[in-house]
Amino acid sequence: MAVAYSGTVAEASQFVDSLSIEVRTSASVATNGSLQPLWSYSNQWGLFTQYKQAEVVAYAKAKYNICRFKYFSAETGLALVGKSEIKKSMIHEAYVAGKAFVLDYSIGMQAFSPLAKNDDVTSGSYLMSSNARPTPRIGVGFFDYWSIPYTRDWLQIKGAFYVGRLFNEYDADDEFAYNFTRDVVLHEKLAYGRLGGWYAKPFFGLVHSVMIGGKMPDGTEIPTDFWASFRGKGSEKFRDNPAFRGEATNAAGAHQGLWDMGIDFDIKNVSGSLYLQRMFRDNAGTKPFSQFNKDFIIGARVETDVKWLKAINIEWFKTSYQSGEGTPDPTGYDKYGVQMYVYPGDVPTNPDAFNKWVNDHFNQADITQWESKLNAKFTPENSTWFLRQMWHNGDWGGRKNYLDNGLYRQGWSQGGLSMGTPLFHSKQTVAKYIDSGHWTPGHSFFPNSRVNAVTLGVKGFISEKINYLFKYSVSKNHGSLSEKFNGAFGLKEIDNYFFTTSKMEHYAMLDLNYKLSDNMIINGRISADYGELYDSFALRMGIAYNINGNRR
Repeated sequence: MAVAYSGTVAEASQFVDSLSIEVRTSASVATNGSLQPLWSYSNQWGLFTQYKQAEVVAYAKAKYNICRFKYFSAETGLALVGKSEIKKSMIHEAYVAGKAFVLDYSIGMQAFSPLAKNDDVTSGSYLMSSNARPTPRIGVGFFDYWSIPYTRDWLQIKGAFYVGRLFNEYDADDEFAYNFTRDVVLHEKLAYGRLGGWYAKPFFGLVHSVMIGGKMPDGTEIPTDFWASFRGKGSEKFRDNPAFRGEATNAAGAHQGLWDMGIDFDIKNVSGSLYLQRMFRDNAGTKPFSQFNKDFIIGARVETDVKWLKAINIEWFKTSYQSGEGTPDPTGYDKYGVQMYVYPGDVPTNPDAFNKWVNDHFNQADITQWESKLNAKFTPENSTWFLRQMWHNGDWGGRKNYLDNGLYRQGWSQGGLSMGTPLFHSKQTVAKYIDSGHWTPGHSFFPNSRVNAVTLGVKGFISEKINYLFKYSVSKNHGSLSEKFNGAFGLKEIDNYFFTTSKMEHYAMLDLNYKLSDNMIINGRISADYGELYDSFALRMGIAYNINGNRR
């Protein structure tokens, strides 16, 4: 009996030490009847609803350390969210994660991203952020920097490979969700290198996110060629359907990328990072310093041992260029006044076929005039360059709307929230603040994605029991080029376009946590948005209780 009793106590103790429980509840109310302030709901894994004036949220998570050996560890987690609007309640996390030899792994829905480590003091990761709810996925890699053996920490790498499935985004209550593509596969990968071993550690990395396959709103299946999408190449699987010819000649799937470079530093009691990021959407931006890519994120973060100032981050976010106002492929008017589009591979290379194609679409006098003006002949070999000059004054190859795609109309979003930066406004958000006399958003999921913003984030301790987080952003908003010209190939700006002149908006937030005991915290957050787009002020109060296991 004594042995049995002792074993039961040991097992129970081990279970308690391996189990972590977090329970919290909050209530929020805003002055704007349809829009919460940005920092009231953003970068919090989709826990809070953007369009509710008042909301109560209850959150409960249990995490259990299954095992922890030298070459293998595993933990499992389950998080549930209940909301005052019952149908918005959800399973928020359900996963198994850990380490196998030197590799990290994650299976299921986990509120974790290798890139989203500083979303509290920054504007948020441009890709793979903490903004939207976690997606079901499988991931493996080095989620943090790993030193290559025998290099004495001088050579470090970080990388991850994820494959998952987006949730079915259709929502009968959302007037904008009817045309979303369903059953979409999401693949994301990243690769970083860093020089360690000294106080300053320069790093360089590439992030790639691609949506693959799925079913269009009319039921049409989008072909899947995973390896072509993985490499960003065209695929012959799309040749049979004219609607997908861009996938055959350009790249299969919808692609977004990010170059990430900078210097991490750690000097005595001060550490941090200086970083430069360059986002891109197609081959025009695949070179880190391409002349076609004038957008960037520049930031500096400093972390200290000073209690009242644990971290400070300043960031400049610019996505207003997006490869310029030109069309993605050459487009203009033929001799009959009909707008025509020229995709890669459309211009015949056979001389006789080429001459017929030219005569079918153009007046020879016009071609002769342009040949004289350009001092060059119009041939199959230079047709792309020639059309670029003749149409739109050479300005094409642009309108690379970030986090948007023509086949995947939901863009990089989950549950209506961006899976990347929260500084972009979705069409549902824009529809809440534009006047009825202006245009109706239609071509882009993010009709306000051309943004210039500066963000300041600061956090620390006011006292032993009170910590704070302050964040402020000022943003100049330019809308979307596809919306401005009524589509990716429109040549004339629409009437009454809301963002013809840029609009300024301010986003501010102060978050305070008061420690009642080792296990209980009271939270308060004040958020305010104001400017030329909309005004909204919100207050959120909550309480959290934690039991943290500490198994060794």
